[in-house]
Amino acid sequence: MISVIVPIYNVEKYLNRCLDSIKNQSYSDFEVLMIDDGSTDRSQDIARSYLHDTRFKLYSQPNQGQGAARNKGLDNINGDYICFIDSDDYIEVSFLETLLNSITHNCADIAQCGVMRVWEDGRKVIVKAHESGDAVYTDIDSYIRTASFSICNKIFKAGLFDNLRFPEGIKFEDFALAPQVYSRAKKIASISPRLYNYLWRNDSTTTAVKIQPDILKAQVVLEKSEIGRNNAELMAIFFVRQVMGSMLWGMIQNNEYDDSVKAIMQDGK
Repeated sequence: MISVIVPIYNVEKYLNRCLDSIKNQSYSDFEVLMIDDGSTDRSQDIARSYLHDTRFKLYSQPNQGQGAARNKGLDNINGDYICFIDSDDYIEVSFLETLLNSITHNCADIAQCGVMRVWEDGRKVIVKAHESGDAVYTDIDSYIRTASFSICNKIFKAGLFDNLRFPEGIKFEDFALAPQVYSRAKKIASISPRLYNYLWRNDSTTTAVKIQPDILKAQVVLEKSEIGRNNAELMAIFFVRQVMGSMLWGMIQNNEYDDSVKAIMQDGK
């Protein structure tokens, strides 16, 4: 069984699409752990409407952030495999089946697929950072140096998360945890189909500018982990690719480069 963890916070506009995309999967042996993180809109009511399907379970907690919500899910899983889906994103109908088949066929610990970035007006763009094509990685150190640290386009063997949890109270919590999880894998399979749809919301650029300091906090968490303490090269790569790359990519892609740079400079004064 696959445990699907969905953190939820004030996403009433997008939540039905997300949960429907999971409910309608071609592979049916899954559970959905919906973690309402103190929503103040209709999100909890929408999530509750799916409870007639016994595969869906709802947990509620005061607002603590996405890291804490994901950890709540990890503490309650029953599956042999885990995947994470953000509540404003959605997946293609074959996402679970295709990635699980990739894991079993390749005897892998992790399987990943390509990603499409979706704007609110319906435009779609391939996310090149996730475009690694069809491949099987056994040199995990090499994979970590080039891979995206996003966890949402992947399925993991559940045991990879034993005694590992997301840092809480910061954004980019997956950036801090993903390399630690990857380092436990012996084999990682990649497929080229773009089965995960990542929503780029109208306020994403503004939000990205405001939370850039959290990437640095994620770096500190990673530096203190076992893999971080023993791999100075990874820390350098993390800074260049994740800290600088995520900031500049977001600004350039949204044609707001000048305004975003000014905002960051003003924030740093």
